[in-house]
Amino acid sequence: MSDSDSGPGRFSRRLAAEREHGASIAERASEIWGWESVTGQRRQSRRAMMLRKEIKGLGRVLEFGAGTGEFTRRIVMAADKRAGRRLVSVDISHDLLLKGRQEGAFDNAWIVECDAHHLPFREGVFDAICGSSILHHLEVENALAEGFRILKPGGRAAFSEPNFANPQNAIVKRSKFLKARFGDTPHETAFFKGQMENIFRKTGFSTVLVEFYDFLYPLIPDKLVSLAENIGLMVEKIPGVRNIAGSLWITARK
Repeated sequence: MSDSDSGPGRFSRRLAAEREHGASIAERASEIWGWESVTGQRRQSRRAMMLRKEIKGLGRVLEFGAGTGEFTRRIVMAADKRAGRRLVSVDISHDLLLKGRQEGAFDNAWIVECDAHHLPFREGVFDAICGSSILHHLEVENALAEGFRILKPGGRAAFSEPNFANPQNAIVKRSKFLKARFGDTPHETAFFKGQMENIFRKTGFSTVLVEFYDFLYPLIPDKLVSLAENIGLMVEKIPGVRNIAGSLWITARK
C-alpha cells in the first residue's frame, strides 16, 4: 500500500469525498438511495421498524449518518421528545442536512453537522446509537469507538449494513465504474457477518448479534412486490441460502 492509500491523507480525502458526494446528490438523494420505488419504500419501512423496535423506550439516541432525514422522521417516534427523550442526528454533509431540514425531516430531532469519527459529545451520555447504511461510508473502527465512548454502560447499538456475501453487493463494491453508476462514493464498501462481529467486539461491544436479512430486490415490478417480500421472509430462514441476503442487521450492547 502506498503512502497515498493510507494515513491522515487518505482519511482527509475520505471526508472530503463524503461532503462532495452529499452536495452532488442532495436534490435527488432519495432516488439515488432507492427509496422512491414501491420496493424501496417497503425496504425503508422495514428498516425503520427494526430501528424503532431496538430503541423503543430509551432516552437519548444518536443517529449516525442522518443524511436528509429519511430515517430520522420514521424513528423519531421511538425517541419521544415530549417524554423528555431526545433523538440527535449527525451527518458530515451540510447539503444533505439542509435538504432534510427544509423538508421538515428534523422537526422533532436535534441535528449536528459533524464528523462521526470525532463526535462533539461527552462520554456516556447516550442510551443508544443507530443508523442505516452508514458504517460502510466510515472508518468503521474509529467511528464505532466514538459511538462506544458516548454510550452509557448497557447502551445499545443497532445498524443495518450491506452484506458483502450478496452477489450484487460484491460486484458493485469492487468496481469503480459500477460504484459511480449506482451513486456510491469511491471508498464505500460492504461487510461480511464475521467481520462485523469481530469489529464490534474489538471496539468493546458485547452481546453482538449479526443477522442476514432482505431479499427484496430493488428492481422487482410493483405488482410483484408483496409476493416477493413474503418469499424473501421465508428465504431468510433457510440456513446457507440466507447468507447471501442483501443486508446485515447488527445489534450490540456496551
